[in-house]
Amino acid sequence: MRRFFTVRYKCKSEYAAQNEVLVRDLMAELTQTRTEGVRYAVFKLEDGVSFIHLVVTETEAMLEPLGRLDAYRALQHRKMDRFDERPVVTELHELGAYGLFPEALAPQKP
Repeated sequence: MRRFFTVRYKCKSEYAAQNEVLVRDLMAELTQTRTEGVRYAVFKLEDGVSFIHLVVTETEAMLEPLGRLDAYRALQHRKMDRFDERPVVTELHELGAYGLFPEALAPQKP
């Protein structure tokens, strides 16, 4: 079962660069390990301290594949110390997408 989530948060300005490094490390480990069952993207907003994570889980394991990654555990470690605003997690319900996801993620036909 495929599920979509966003996680939005704002870092304290003194931690924004560190958070960006942690995110880049996570993306590098995801790419290196070719972690299956999850798709992940992170965006930094124009203010330079706010971040949005787009997470797509493709199995019942949900985020479990991420928990096996050192970089994900590092990103999660003491995260509340880095945040200026608490994260807001929102589940998204796909209505359609064009060119955003690989063919394997295309909506299933009934």
